[in-house]
Amino acid sequence: MQGLQKAIRNIRLQGILLLICHYPRSGQGIDWPFHLTDTIRKIDTNFAQNVSQNASPTFAGLTISGLSASVPVITDANKALASLAYTGAASFRKNLSLETDDTPTFAGAKLGVSGSRDSDGDSYITVEKTADIDEEQLYLNGVLVRETFISGITSLPKQSGFRATRGTAQSIPTSAYTKVQYNTKEYDIQSEYDNVTNFRFTATKAGIYAISAFVLTAAVAWDAGEIFVIELYKNGVMVARGHRAFAQTAQTSAYLSSTICDQRYLAAGNYLEIFVYHNQGAAIDLYADSSYNFFSVTKIA
Repeated sequence: MQGLQKAIRNIRLQGILLLICHYPRSGQGIDWPFHLTDTIRKIDTNFAQNVSQNASPTFAGLTISGLSASVPVITDANKALASLAYTGAASFRKNLSLETDDTPTFAGAKLGVSGSRDSDGDSYITVEKTADIDEEQLYLNGVLVRETFISGITSLPKQSGFRATRGTAQSIPTSAYTKVQYNTKEYDIQSEYDNVTNFRFTATKAGIYAISAFVLTAAVAWDAGEIFVIELYKNGVMVARGHRAFAQTAQTSAYLSSTICDQRYLAAGNYLEIFVYHNQGAAIDLYADSSYNFFSVTKIA
């Protein structure tokens, strides 16, 4: 074609030969040797099929909208994962990881630098109490319930347990099982001991409990063979007897003491009480000293 100025470049794209033609000068005609629309469609289809995961295409000014992501979306190119909020069955590709300053959320749980939290943040575990002090701490509803120190010692500040004493005399009739009224509480972590009315420990949670109690009588006369003994009651029934003290010979003025140590499984709502018994022949008093008369229970499992 005379006067036609053509600049032809051969571009090899997956086996397709594309001819790019410049327009002729004004007033000159040209007959296209191929159908342009079909060729472009063919090139577009072949291009879409052959851009693989190993390719590195670039797009300037490209905007895509109306799509939904089925995997976490990276919002910051400088981080492996800047933020994640995902409540489905999460899966990760091999190159995804979490940055240490991220706090992604997984179905109501948050992961942080040194622990994890529930969705509202009031129950959580930390493994660094303060900078450079490594201690595991468990908070439930904002309350510290477990602390493990670097030495390996574990503290359970809310574990069930109490200790009560009696520092004044209590009259104990003869030949009758009488409940000891330990009326002064030293501590009662879960408010399970009644020191006013029933003088009993009532478990709020099931488990194994360690029990100890001690009683001492005032100095009174005893005939040979008379006894004084402490007993443990569970739900109103005697389940264990302690050391049985007795007068080997007649005594005009003697103290007798009895103690008990035991472990018992308690269901929630089960209760424990301490009773004493003697057969001296008349009512006697407990010794008025809280260091001798005490009752304690601690949950151990």
